[in-house]
Amino acid sequence: MDRDSTNLQAPRLGPTAPLYPELPQLCEVSGPVTVNNIYPGFVQQFSPALVLRRREACWVHEPNGLQLYPIPGLSRPVYDCRLVSSYHGLPLYVATCCPTQGFSSASSSSSAAPVARASLGKTQGGYPVPVSTLTLSSLTIPSNSLLVAVASVVGSAGLVGSVRWGPYTLGVDAEAILPGAASLAGSLAILSATIDSGGTNDLVLTSTLPGALTLQAMRVSGLYDDVPDQSASATGVASAPDSGSTGNTTAVPEYVQGAFLMLTPPSWSWLNGFLSGGQDLSQTVQGVSVSVTEGWKQLAALQAVDAALGGGNAAAWAGACVTYF
Repeated sequence: MDRDSTNLQAPRLGPTAPLYPELPQLCEVSGPVTVNNIYPGFVQQFSPALVLRRREACWVHEPNGLQLYPIPGLSRPVYDCRLVSSYHGLPLYVATCCPTQGFSSASSSSSAAPVARASLGKTQGGYPVPVSTLTLSSLTIPSNSLLVAVASVVGSAGLVGSVRWGPYTLGVDAEAILPGAASLAGSLAILSATIDSGGTNDLVLTSTLPGALTLQAMRVSGLYDDVPDQSASATGVASAPDSGSTGNTTAVPEYVQGAFLMLTPPSWSWLNGFLSGGQDLSQTVQGVSVSVTEGWKQLAALQAVDAALGGGNAAAWAGACVTYF
């Protein structure tokens, strides 16, 4: 007989195990097994667009001794579960069936492929005639993805003011200003926006004051919430560029974006497992060689991250590093 959530059993006159109603729930398994075949996880909730969103933390138990994580091809498997108890202060669910596939998420899905990045282009301008705006034309961004941009302004005390793609204004996740001892004023920022509704629009940088501007853009997919997690930024003079260490990340997987603005740069290479984004920009501003480089990596474990360049010292530099989940 199929029962609803009301307990229809007669009461027992003595101690007994608690009776839990059938509470079906989709749960994401977010990490490797701990003890007794219990896995860390997150409750999943349907949003109005029939996609899954990560909600409160929980534990997931597989009673038959089967492995729930990892599943080849699924960066985060989601299982049909039911609530049975609590464990270490969190709800405990039992997996009742196989991994759920075919759902899209507002940021990533239970059937999502590993984190993927696509370089969208680069542009620069504003020397010898300073400008206040710079445009990357006709960038196509799919729905439910993360748009990341690296922007800089050199030759004035202006800051990276705003970056917009269609109706979306990118938030500044980290910003670094060239030190006062540098031969030129300038700043660098890493920005991002969660693109819920995709399309094709121009990406437009507007600085607070005219200067020599640069803009680089990347698209990232396969994350959970498409939001920033940890960040670090630093500046230096006559030293090797190094963003400093972020705090420990809080999710797996995470995408990491690093970037550096350098005056009189060395012949650099990315360190600490970062890959070059292949979108470096260089120009001469007021007789000074100026370069902007961006690099990235993917994290498969919770950890702190440090973006750094090898190859020698830059006359002055500003750098930043941001992680996203």
